[in-house]
Amino acid sequence: MSKTLWITASPTCVGKSYLHNQRKDIVSKLTNIDSFDNIIDVNTTEELTSILSKDDKTFLLHLEISLIEVGSWCRDHKYHPLWNEYLKESKIQKKVLILGLNYSDYIDRLKLRRRLDYHNISKDDIVKIYETFINDLEKLNIEYKLVESKDNYRTLSKTEFFKLIKDE
Repeated sequence: MSKTLWITASPTCVGKSYLHNQRKDIVSKLTNIDSFDNIIDVNTTEELTSILSKDDKTFLLHLEISLIEVGSWCRDHKYHPLWNEYLKESKIQKKVLILGLNYSDYIDRLKLRRRLDYHNISKDDIVKIYETFINDLEKLNIEYKLVESKDNYRTLSKTEFFKLIKDE
């Protein structure tokens, strides 16, 4: 078995951490992996490179995608710098779970977590974040699944996913 890096990706507050920490049963169902050798939540390329150099075979990474300036990131970063600096070019096999919510639930979660910096994010911004990321994955031939981030975490078609995030 070669190394496989599963990436759980979404904007902030969609449920990546909850899925990794509280719903391992769902992660297992979506990835067909009973348990991961290494669950990664890092912020630097050096940390990630070190972890991926281990002899482990399965990895699960938490990746925030955003088009919004966050902390020290500059607006030129479409995604977490890890994606731009390392993951995109890495030869390790990558598969992605893209989590999404309907727009109104997303705004509720932002308010609940007091992410005031995001309250004014529009539906168009959210759609652009997802479209850009999915297009990049398709150009790189990286396999992905679109998943509703609540209840039974159902897998969606692209059409269903975009209807969901647009509240249609």
